[in-house]
Amino acid sequence: MPFKQKIESDPINLFDIVHTIARNIRVIIILPIFLIFVTAIYVQFFVQHSYTSTSKIITSSGKPASAYAGLAAEFGVNIGNGSSSQNKLYPEMIKSKVIAKKMLSLKFYSNLEMKEQFLWEIIGPKNRYIFGMDIKKDEILIQKFISMISIKENFRTEILTISLSASDPVLAMNILSALIKEIDRNKKNNIRLKTIDTKNFIVERIKTTEDELIASEDSLKNFRIRNRQIQNSPYLQLKQERISREVMVLTSVFTNLKQQLENIKIEEMKESNYVLTIDEPTLPLYRSRPAKAKSVTIAGIIGLFLAVIISFIIEYFKNLSKDEQKYFKKILELLRII
Repeated sequence: MPFKQKIESDPINLFDIVHTIARNIRVIIILPIFLIFVTAIYVQFFVQHSYTSTSKIITSSGKPASAYAGLAAEFGVNIGNGSSSQNKLYPEMIKSKVIAKKMLSLKFYSNLEMKEQFLWEIIGPKNRYIFGMDIKKDEILIQKFISMISIKENFRTEILTISLSASDPVLAMNILSALIKEIDRNKKNNIRLKTIDTKNFIVERIKTTEDELIASEDSLKNFRIRNRQIQNSPYLQLKQERISREVMVLTSVFTNLKQQLENIKIEEMKESNYVLTIDEPTLPLYRSRPAKAKSVTIAGIIGLFLAVIISFIIEYFKNLSKDEQKYFKKILELLRII
């Protein structure tokens, strides 16, 4: 019974399928092999290879600012508390445009170009272009650099795993090392600015408090000069106590402010690392993209699937009548003309 009649009358059994595959075994073998070969060549020579370097870091809370947050808060100034919730902002900071712009302006040695170049030259267009002169191209480069970074956060330990992909392994490792240093430098700069704000605030408060203290001490001195005998006057005794209490309070505030100012000066002389590296950036031994084995496997599966479909289509057309074949030839000719 012809294959077409079988389709129209009876369901195709397993023998029919095996028979069809056997008759078109060349197609089923050649097509997957061809797709595998083309995919392997494309992945090996035409797709840009990517290597991924990883590093684990943990961030400190920023002691210089947090040490004086309580004092500043008493006077209505918020300089941050350095709590663990601030550490959750690090992934956003790492992928910020500020960090990206700074990184793009740094130079790295590229094994592909065999020379040292700005990062924007390595990952950007090869035509005449200067970073910072074209807003649209700058934005494209910034987003391209940000896309090179991936971050995983362990919320229990607050450890960040940073991965960065580049065109060669040494470049990926060097860029990631520079990125971690830039994160630390950025954090130090933010802490320094906050410390400067706190220092300026305390200096201003010291000046104001000192003026108030001097005025209160003069007021107490003048009161005692005018009122040498106050033992028999409850009113004068109460007034002296109030003035003395104000002097004591201002003296305490003044002393506290001076101590905090000295502490800030000491902290300014210290060098602290706000990004602690647990695992240094790794040198990738194997490329991360493209996955050659995965691509070839998928190509083989797709090729086999297409080969089976083509085999059944071929078998179907072989069993068409002459009139039906002429009809399909006319349709194909019409489609070709169109």
